[in-house]
Amino acid sequence: MHIVNVKKLSDIIVSEETLYEIITKVEQKRIYIHIFCNGLQMGEFTEVAMYCYWILKLMPFKHKTISNSLINAKIAFAFFINMIFYLADKINKKLKIKENTLHDLLYSFQYRNLSEEAILALAESLLNDDFSYEKMTDNNLS
Repeated sequence: MHIVNVKKLSDIIVSEETLYEIITKVEQKRIYIHIFCNGLQMGEFTEVAMYCYWILKLMPFKHKTISNSLINAKIAFAFFINMIFYLADKINKKLKIKENTLHDLLYSFQYRNLSEEAILALAESLLNDDFSYEKMTDNNLS
């Protein structure tokens, strides 16, 4: 499945202002977690889920022939899927996701109002029930 499926990456227009806003929001959440969760570090998994969430909400990417919602859903989805396979590899788990599941997930990214927590739950369910949220923090994956 080709996720973003554009002829040239240069065809994607990026709003630097919106991208900066997304990075700022993720950093604010990192600080919040550190201060209000007794020094806890935000895990890489949570960070990617937050980037996915804010890409879906603020839509920093545009394309001449692809709708804003679709191009942003595809980019957020690409981050999400790459994160899933990265984390599976990190715990030495062979992961295979069916094509129809990928299409359903992309549909959800484009048309459903997913929260940060929903994105985390989707990833957890793909990795399996034994892969708990606690195991997804930086401290537990290093």
